[in-house]
Amino acid sequence: MGHMGGRSDRTYQVLADRLYRHPFGANVGPALLELLQKLYTAGEAELGSRFPLSPVTAGELNETVGRSEAVVTEMLSDMAEKGLVYDIPYQGRVYYTLAPPVIGFFEWTYMRMGTPDLEELTGLFDAYFQSPAVQERYGQATTSIFRTLAYERVLNMSIDTEVLDYDRAAALIKAAGGGSLQTCACRHLAMHRGTTCSLGAPMEDICSAMGKTAEYLIRHGFAREASEKELLDNLERAQELRLVLLCDNLLGSPEFICYCCSCCCGAVQSLRTGSSTFVRPSSFWPELHVENCIGCRQCEENCPIGAVAMVETGSGSLCEVNQDLCIGCGICAEVCGRSALTMVNRFERYVPPANRKEQFLAISRETGRPTEALEKTPKDLFLL
Repeated sequence: MGHMGGRSDRTYQVLADRLYRHPFGANVGPALLELLQKLYTAGEAELGSRFPLSPVTAGELNETVGRSEAVVTEMLSDMAEKGLVYDIPYQGRVYYTLAPPVIGFFEWTYMRMGTPDLEELTGLFDAYFQSPAVQERYGQATTSIFRTLAYERVLNMSIDTEVLDYDRAAALIKAAGGGSLQTCACRHLAMHRGTTCSLGAPMEDICSAMGKTAEYLIRHGFAREASEKELLDNLERAQELRLVLLCDNLLGSPEFICYCCSCCCGAVQSLRTGSSTFVRPSSFWPELHVENCIGCRQCEENCPIGAVAMVETGSGSLCEVNQDLCIGCGICAEVCGRSALTMVNRFERYVPPANRKEQFLAISRETGRPTEALEKTPKDLFLL
């Protein structure tokens, strides 16, 4: 496919500015511009820079770029194969929307094992994610992108704990009836840094998607189709490995569940400081039963974010949970062999946004991004 124009720093700057306007956002700076120049051809960058905030058909987009619909459609198909745009079938037509860095072209780039130039891309993505402006960006919104799911089997140990279906990973999977399994982008990126997961968690066939997101990933070869049983078996395996369960922060039909380790996952790592709103805690937290604690330190050693510590008391060592830091994953209760920690409801029950449209609108309002185009878009046309 020929370029729509010559390579221009200005084109990539305009594209970066357009990505900034996405509800999940992208911080414009040298690190992002280097990434875009590596991932997009000049023609793709020009086309991407013309995207409106609402999903658009190829026919509507070609009017803004002065190319035939066939040419634009072919370019969009190539960009979808690279994970740079989403193609969304809707009422007999295909709509396209621009993928943000997260959740978006970062994950899709590393979901393929054979993606070229991953060594160089790893350095560029690291530089982007570690920039102070990006760290600050993910602390701006009150509405989180992810939310934590507690281990269901430790929730079932407490007869006083009310657990709704949207807090149960297994119930979400069963409601979807299947989906996809794919490579963990974070552990794949860590591999290209020369590190491996300290928990021995697998890199391939571990993260899961459902609904329209799974269909998109399968359609473009980022993931493989998986049955409901496979997804449930995968959930069980993830809990045996003591991985954190993160799903997208939606009430109705969340579209992915990631199985995260603190050594590789940037989202979990950001929680150690307590300053990130990228991940919402679960609706539960651990309650200590002092009479059962023997100071074995299993909870402290296994907490993925360092929210549990042993403190010396007059009668010996007892675990203490930092409730401001705790994300309610349930791993501490899972590893405690004496039921010294049990999961109970937080003081205030959290209800996630109803759907992706409501999530996008909430984040956009909280971060000062435009909302008019989003408000006019049907909820079924939102992907990520």
